[in-house]
Amino acid sequence: MKIAIIRLSSLGDIISTLVFLEYLKSEVKDLHITWIVDSNFREMLQNSSFIDEICDIPLRKSKRDRKLIFECFRRIRNLKEFELVLDFQGLIKSAIIGKILKTKKIIGYDKFSIRERLASLFYTKKVSIAYNEHILKRQYAILQTAFNLKKDFSLQMLEHRDKTIGVLESEKLKNIFNKEKKILFILEASKEQKEYPLDSFYQVALGIEKKYRDVRIYLIWDKKESEIKNLASRSNVFYFLPHLNLAEIKFLISNMNLIIGGDTGLTHLSWALKIPSITLYGNTPIERFKLDGENHISICKIKQEKIVKNDFSIAQIEPELILSHIKDLLK
Repeated sequence: MKIAIIRLSSLGDIISTLVFLEYLKSEVKDLHITWIVDSNFREMLQNSSFIDEICDIPLRKSKRDRKLIFECFRRIRNLKEFELVLDFQGLIKSAIIGKILKTKKIIGYDKFSIRERLASLFYTKKVSIAYNEHILKRQYAILQTAFNLKKDFSLQMLEHRDKTIGVLESEKLKNIFNKEKKILFILEASKEQKEYPLDSFYQVALGIEKKYRDVRIYLIWDKKESEIKNLASRSNVFYFLPHLNLAEIKFLISNMNLIIGGDTGLTHLSWALKIPSITLYGNTPIERFKLDGENHISICKIKQEKIVKNDFSIAQIEPELILSHIKDLLK
Protein backbone atom coordinates (compact mmCIF):
# COMPACT_ATOMS: atom_id res chain seq x y z
CA MET A 1 0.00 0.00 0.00
CA LYS A 2 1.49 3.31 -1.08
CA ILE A 3 0.79 6.24 1.26
CA ALA A 4 2.00 9.81 1.70
CA ILE A 5 2.54 11.56 5.02
CA ILE A 6 2.33 15.35 5.04
CA ARG A 7 4.23 16.74 8.00
CA LEU A 8 6.14 19.78 6.82
CA SER A 9 7.39 21.21 10.13
CA SER A 10 8.25 21.99 12.89
CA LEU A 11 11.09 19.80 14.16
CA GLY A 12 9.30 18.69 17.34
CA ASP A 13 6.12 17.85 15.43
CA ILE A 14 8.08 15.92 12.82
CA ILE A 15 9.72 13.87 15.57
CA SER A 16 6.43 13.16 17.36
CA THR A 17 5.04 11.78 14.08
CA LEU A 18 8.18 9.95 12.98
CA VAL A 19 8.36 7.83 16.15
CA PHE A 20 5.15 5.99 15.17
CA LEU A 21 6.53 4.52 11.96
CA GLU A 22 8.09 1.41 13.52
CA TYR A 23 4.81 0.52 15.18
CA LEU A 24 2.81 1.35 12.06
CA LYS A 25 4.89 -0.87 9.79
CA SER A 26 4.65 -3.71 12.29
CA GLU A 27 0.83 -3.44 12.18
CA VAL A 28 0.31 -2.72 8.49
CA LYS A 29 2.25 -4.97 6.13
CA ASP A 30 3.69 -3.97 2.74
CA LEU A 31 3.45 -0.27 3.48
CA HIS A 32 5.39 2.14 1.24
CA ILE A 33 5.75 5.54 2.91
CA THR A 34 6.54 8.80 1.13
CA TRP A 35 7.07 11.74 3.51
CA ILE A 36 6.51 15.31 2.30
CA VAL A 37 8.53 17.77 4.39
CA ASP A 38 9.95 21.28 4.24
CA SER A 39 13.51 21.15 2.87
CA ASN A 40 14.85 22.70 6.09
CA PHE A 41 14.04 19.46 7.93
CA ARG A 42 15.01 16.82 5.37
CA GLU A 43 18.08 15.75 7.36
CA MET A 44 15.85 14.80 10.30
CA LEU A 45 14.18 12.14 8.15
CA GLN A 46 17.22 10.99 6.20
CA ASN A 47 18.51 7.45 6.79
CA SER A 48 15.36 6.32 8.57
CA SER A 49 14.78 2.74 7.42
CA PHE A 50 11.01 3.24 7.88
CA ILE A 51 10.67 5.95 5.23
CA ASP A 52 10.81 4.74 1.64
CA GLU A 53 10.88 8.13 -0.06
CA ILE A 54 11.38 11.74 1.06
CA CYS A 55 9.90 14.58 -0.96
CA ASP A 56 11.33 17.81 0.39
CA ILE A 57 9.93 21.11 -0.82
CA PRO A 58 11.51 24.58 -0.28
CA LEU A 59 8.36 25.99 1.31
CA ARG A 60 10.00 28.33 3.85
CA LYS A 61 12.48 29.61 1.29
CA SER A 62 9.60 30.36 -1.08
CA LYS A 63 8.48 33.11 1.31
CA ARG A 64 11.62 35.01 0.32
CA ASP A 65 11.74 33.81 -3.28
CA ARG A 66 8.27 33.42 -4.80
CA LYS A 67 9.69 31.58 -7.82
CA LEU A 68 10.29 28.58 -5.57
CA ILE A 69 6.51 28.08 -5.23
CA PHE A 70 6.56 26.59 -8.74
CA GLU A 71 9.39 24.27 -7.69
CA CYS A 72 7.30 23.09 -4.73
CA PHE A 73 4.36 22.41 -7.05
CA ARG A 74 6.57 20.57 -9.54
CA ARG A 75 8.05 18.24 -6.91
CA ILE A 76 4.66 17.43 -5.42
CA ARG A 77 3.00 16.87 -8.78
CA ASN A 78 5.81 14.59 -10.00
CA LEU A 79 5.08 12.05 -7.26
CA LYS A 80 3.22 8.91 -8.31
CA GLU A 81 -0.32 8.09 -7.25
CA PHE A 82 -1.07 7.25 -3.60
CA GLU A 83 -3.80 5.05 -2.20
CA LEU A 84 -3.95 7.25 0.88
CA VAL A 85 -2.63 10.64 2.06
CA LEU A 86 -2.36 11.55 5.75
CA ASP A 87 -2.20 15.23 6.65
CA PHE A 88 -0.75 15.55 10.16
CA GLN A 89 -0.10 19.28 9.74
CA GLY A 90 -3.69 20.49 9.72
CA LEU A 91 -3.03 23.77 7.90
CA ILE A 92 -4.50 25.16 4.70
CA LYS A 93 -1.12 24.87 2.95
CA SER A 94 -0.75 21.18 3.88
CA ALA A 95 -4.35 20.46 2.83
CA ILE A 96 -3.69 22.10 -0.54
CA ILE A 97 -0.62 19.91 -0.95
CA GLY A 98 -2.85 16.91 -0.31
CA LYS A 99 -5.21 18.04 -3.08
CA ILE A 100 -2.31 18.50 -5.52
CA LEU A 101 -1.18 14.92 -4.93
CA LYS A 102 -2.57 12.16 -7.10
CA THR A 103 -4.96 10.47 -4.67
CA LYS A 104 -8.66 9.92 -3.99
CA LYS A 105 -8.35 9.66 -0.19
CA ILE A 106 -7.04 12.36 2.15
CA ILE A 107 -7.37 11.98 5.92
CA GLY A 108 -7.02 14.87 8.38
CA TYR A 109 -8.63 16.42 11.44
CA ASP A 110 -12.20 17.73 11.41
CA LYS A 111 -12.95 21.43 11.82
CA PHE A 112 -13.26 21.16 15.62
CA SER A 113 -9.91 19.34 15.98
CA ILE A 114 -7.69 21.40 13.71
CA ARG A 115 -5.66 24.60 13.86
CA GLU A 116 -6.98 26.07 10.60
CA ARG A 117 -10.63 25.03 10.16
CA LEU A 118 -10.80 25.62 6.41
CA ALA A 119 -8.21 22.88 5.89
CA SER A 120 -10.74 20.24 6.95
CA LEU A 121 -12.83 20.98 3.83
CA PHE A 122 -10.14 19.31 1.70
CA TYR A 123 -10.28 15.92 3.46
CA THR A 124 -12.31 12.93 2.31
CA LYS A 125 -12.24 11.44 5.83
CA LYS A 126 -12.03 13.47 9.03
CA VAL A 127 -10.70 12.63 12.48
CA SER A 128 -12.31 13.99 15.64
CA ILE A 129 -10.03 14.54 18.64
CA ALA A 130 -9.77 17.52 21.00
CA TYR A 131 -7.16 20.08 19.91
CA ASN A 132 -5.82 20.23 23.47
CA GLU A 133 -5.29 16.46 23.67
CA HIS A 134 -1.72 15.21 24.08
CA ILE A 135 0.33 15.58 20.92
CA LEU A 136 1.10 11.84 20.68
CA LYS A 137 -2.58 10.90 21.03
CA ARG A 138 -3.43 13.33 18.23
CA GLN A 139 -0.84 11.79 15.92
CA TYR A 140 -2.07 8.29 16.68
CA ALA A 141 -5.71 9.28 16.05
CA ILE A 142 -4.88 9.88 12.37
CA LEU A 143 -3.20 6.46 12.07
CA GLN A 144 -5.95 4.70 13.99
CA THR A 145 -8.61 6.10 11.66
CA ALA A 146 -6.61 5.54 8.48
CA PHE A 147 -5.75 1.90 9.14
CA ASN A 148 -8.56 0.85 11.47
CA LEU A 149 -6.12 0.07 14.29
CA LYS A 150 -7.90 -1.56 17.22
CA LYS A 151 -5.62 -0.61 20.11
CA ASP A 152 -5.95 2.68 21.96
CA PHE A 153 -2.80 4.75 22.26
CA SER A 154 -0.20 3.75 24.84
CA LEU A 155 3.43 4.75 25.29
CA GLN A 156 4.37 1.09 24.96
CA MET A 157 3.65 1.37 21.22
CA LEU A 158 6.72 3.61 20.98
CA GLU A 159 9.05 1.29 22.85
CA HIS A 160 11.28 0.99 19.76
CA ARG A 161 10.97 4.64 18.70
CA ASP A 162 14.76 5.09 18.61
CA LYS A 163 14.90 2.76 15.61
CA THR A 164 12.93 5.26 13.53
CA ILE A 165 15.70 7.88 13.78
CA GLY A 166 18.39 7.33 11.19
CA VAL A 167 21.75 8.20 12.78
CA LEU A 168 25.02 8.16 10.86
CA GLU A 169 28.48 8.68 12.32
CA SER A 170 29.81 12.21 11.89
CA GLU A 171 33.42 12.68 10.83
CA LYS A 172 33.36 16.13 12.40
CA LEU A 173 32.36 14.80 15.84
CA LYS A 174 33.52 11.22 16.20
CA ASN A 175 36.84 12.10 17.87
CA ILE A 176 35.61 14.68 20.41
CA PHE A 177 34.14 12.25 22.94
CA ASN A 178 36.20 11.03 25.88
CA LYS A 179 35.25 8.69 28.72
CA GLU A 180 33.71 11.38 30.89
CA LYS A 181 29.99 11.87 31.41
CA LYS A 182 28.65 13.86 28.48
CA ILE A 183 25.86 16.43 28.94
CA LEU A 184 24.34 18.60 26.23
CA PHE A 185 22.68 21.94 26.94
CA ILE A 186 20.01 22.97 24.41
CA LEU A 187 20.24 26.75 24.78
CA GLU A 188 18.10 28.05 21.92
CA ALA A 189 14.52 27.55 20.74
CA SER A 190 12.24 28.82 18.00
CA LYS A 191 10.71 31.28 20.48
CA GLU A 192 12.43 33.20 23.27
CA GLN A 193 9.67 32.16 25.71
CA LYS A 194 10.95 28.56 25.42
CA GLU A 195 14.55 29.43 26.28
CA TYR A 196 15.97 28.92 29.76
CA PRO A 197 18.23 31.91 30.64
CA LEU A 198 21.94 31.44 29.96
CA ASP A 199 22.85 32.65 33.45
CA SER A 200 20.60 29.98 34.93
CA PHE A 201 22.18 27.36 32.70
CA TYR A 202 25.52 28.55 34.06
CA GLN A 203 24.31 27.95 37.63
CA VAL A 204 23.27 24.44 36.64
CA ALA A 205 26.72 23.89 35.12
CA LEU A 206 28.44 25.04 38.33
CA GLY A 207 26.35 22.58 40.33
CA ILE A 208 27.23 19.76 37.95
CA GLU A 209 30.93 20.65 37.99
CA LYS A 210 30.94 20.68 41.78
CA LYS A 211 29.31 17.26 42.06
CA TYR A 212 30.99 15.40 39.19
CA ARG A 213 34.67 15.46 38.35
CA ASP A 214 34.50 13.49 35.12
CA VAL A 215 31.96 15.56 33.22
CA ARG A 216 31.91 17.68 30.08
CA ILE A 217 29.02 19.94 29.06
CA TYR A 218 28.63 20.43 25.32
CA LEU A 219 27.15 23.62 23.90
CA ILE A 220 25.55 23.91 20.47
CA TRP A 221 24.27 27.05 18.81
CA ASP A 222 22.26 28.28 15.85
CA LYS A 223 21.79 32.05 15.92
CA LYS A 224 23.30 33.09 19.27
CA GLU A 225 26.92 32.21 18.56
CA SER A 226 28.54 35.11 20.45
CA GLU A 227 26.35 34.78 23.57
CA ILE A 228 26.89 31.04 23.81
CA LYS A 229 30.61 31.34 23.10
CA ASN A 230 30.76 33.84 25.97
CA LEU A 231 29.04 31.33 28.25
CA ALA A 232 31.55 28.65 27.21
CA SER A 233 34.45 30.94 28.20
CA ARG A 234 33.22 31.11 31.82
CA SER A 235 34.21 27.55 32.75
CA ASN A 236 36.43 24.72 31.57
CA VAL A 237 33.53 22.31 32.01
CA PHE A 238 32.06 23.60 28.73
CA TYR A 239 32.89 22.35 25.24
CA PHE A 240 31.84 24.84 22.55
CA LEU A 241 30.93 23.01 19.37
CA PRO A 242 31.14 24.24 15.77
CA HIS A 243 27.91 24.89 13.90
CA LEU A 244 26.17 21.57 13.20
CA ASN A 245 23.51 20.44 10.76
CA LEU A 246 20.62 18.19 11.81
CA ALA A 247 22.37 14.99 10.73
CA GLU A 248 25.38 15.87 12.92
CA ILE A 249 23.13 16.83 15.83
CA LYS A 250 21.43 13.42 15.67
CA PHE A 251 24.84 11.77 16.04
CA LEU A 252 25.83 14.16 18.84
CA ILE A 253 22.68 13.50 20.89
CA SER A 254 22.97 9.74 20.41
CA ASN A 255 26.37 9.92 22.19
CA MET A 256 25.23 11.95 25.21
CA ASN A 257 24.46 10.73 28.74
CA LEU A 258 22.01 13.56 29.42
CA ILE A 259 20.22 16.39 27.55
CA ILE A 260 18.87 19.50 29.28
CA GLY A 261 16.83 22.08 27.38
CA GLY A 262 13.58 23.88 26.80
CA ASP A 263 10.46 22.60 25.07
CA THR A 264 12.05 22.44 21.64
CA GLY A 265 12.65 19.95 18.86
CA LEU A 266 16.20 18.97 19.81
CA THR A 267 15.19 18.16 23.38
CA HIS A 268 12.35 16.03 21.99
CA LEU A 269 14.90 14.29 19.77
CA SER A 270 16.69 13.06 22.89
CA TRP A 271 13.40 11.48 23.99
CA ALA A 272 13.00 9.85 20.58
CA LEU A 273 16.56 8.46 20.79
CA LYS A 274 15.92 7.31 24.38
CA ILE A 275 18.73 9.47 25.77
CA PRO A 276 18.00 10.68 29.35
CA SER A 277 16.61 14.20 29.30
CA ILE A 278 15.23 17.06 31.35
CA THR A 279 12.77 19.26 29.45
CA LEU A 280 11.92 22.71 30.80
CA TYR A 281 8.47 24.18 30.07
CA GLY A 282 7.30 27.76 30.27
CA ASN A 283 4.68 29.19 27.96
CA THR A 284 3.43 25.84 26.59
CA PRO A 285 1.01 23.48 28.40
CA ILE A 286 3.13 20.69 29.84
CA GLU A 287 0.28 18.18 29.97
CA ARG A 288 -0.21 18.50 26.25
CA PHE A 289 3.40 18.32 25.11
CA LYS A 290 5.50 16.47 27.71
CA LEU A 291 7.10 13.25 26.50
CA ASP A 292 7.12 10.63 29.22
CA GLY A 293 9.10 7.46 29.73
CA GLU A 294 11.96 6.08 31.76
CA ASN A 295 14.74 8.63 32.32
CA HIS A 296 12.74 11.54 30.89
CA ILE A 297 11.74 14.35 33.26
CA SER A 298 9.59 17.38 32.50
CA ILE A 299 9.63 20.49 34.71
CA CYS A 300 7.53 23.64 34.75
CA LYS A 301 6.89 26.43 37.24
CA ILE A 302 3.39 27.41 36.10
CA LYS A 303 1.05 24.90 34.47
CA GLN A 304 -0.52 26.51 31.43
CA GLU A 305 -3.82 25.40 29.91
CA LYS A 306 -2.89 26.83 26.51
CA ILE A 307 0.08 28.47 24.82
CA VAL A 308 0.70 31.92 26.36
CA LYS A 309 2.60 34.20 23.97
CA ASN A 310 4.28 36.55 26.46
CA ASP A 311 4.91 34.10 29.27
CA PHE A 312 8.53 33.73 30.40
CA SER A 313 7.89 31.56 33.46
CA ILE A 314 10.55 29.10 32.27
CA ALA A 315 13.03 31.55 33.83
CA GLN A 316 11.47 30.90 37.25
CA ILE A 317 12.64 27.27 37.34
CA GLU A 318 15.34 27.10 39.99
CA PRO A 319 18.70 25.62 38.94
CA GLU A 320 18.60 23.63 42.20
CA LEU A 321 15.43 21.88 41.03
CA ILE A 322 17.13 20.80 37.82
CA LEU A 323 20.21 19.65 39.73
CA SER A 324 18.06 17.53 42.05
CA HIS A 325 16.97 15.39 39.09
CA ILE A 326 20.39 14.97 37.51
CA LYS A 327 21.68 12.49 40.08
CA ASP A 328 19.18 9.79 39.10
CA LEU A 329 19.66 10.38 35.38
CA LEU A 330 23.46 10.15 35.51
CA LYS A 331 23.63 6.71 37.12
